Amino acid sequence: MAMDDDLKSRVLQAARDAPAPTRREVRRRTWLVLAFGVASMLTVFLAIGGVRLTERPLWVVLLTSIGATALAFTALVLAFGRGASMLGRRTATLIWLVIAVPLLLFGWKLGISAGCELAQWWPERPGLRCLMWTLLMGAGLLASLLFARRRTVTRHAALLGGALGVAVGAASWALTDLWCPVGHAAHLAIGHLAPLIALGVLGAVAGHFVLPIARSAPP
Repeated sequence: MAMDDDLKSRVLQAARDAPAPTRREVRRRTWLVLAFGVASMLTVFLAIGGVRLTERPLWVVLLTSIGATALAFTALVLAFGRGASMLGRRTATLIWLVIAVPLLLFGWKLGISAGCELAQWWPERPGLRCLMWTLLMGAGLLASLLFARRRTVTRHAALLGGALGVAVGAASWALTDLWCPVGHAAHLAIGHLAPLIALGVLGAVAGHFVLPIARSAPP
């Protein structure tokens, strides 16, 4: 009951402190912010060379990229959207997103690479460049999502921020996969999975401070 009363007071205080924008203004602002995040991600991707087939058959690139893109899109919709409730997604949904998306991406890429003999270790490509590019591609979009949802979350802000970070990491993974031909488990762990997890942690920390609605001032 005490938590419900505190939440109610925070929502009412936030409503009193900030003028309510129209829905049109909110949608326009949100789309502009998201467009900036997507543009920054694509700018980095194009700057590093865009799609590279190298030794990979085209069907491998299509399979891995389609699977990664589908997972990333699903994760972004679940993390950024509110669902049927104005309070946002259920806690269990966000937890499953944070756990399942990295595992599914890793397994999908590794399985397809092993099936076409692209999972060998490349000593000259341990994954450091992929790590750097994935982080750079995800940074702008994560900042945009956090900005768009700032001061609007009533519960589990850190968890939601972590889910946003994982979803952004999945989107970055999909683009990095179009550029990187390596499918070895160690390379994927360092260059693809580690930055995804790092974005999730960064999102959780930033979300704890940025996402919750403002606390009401003491009387």
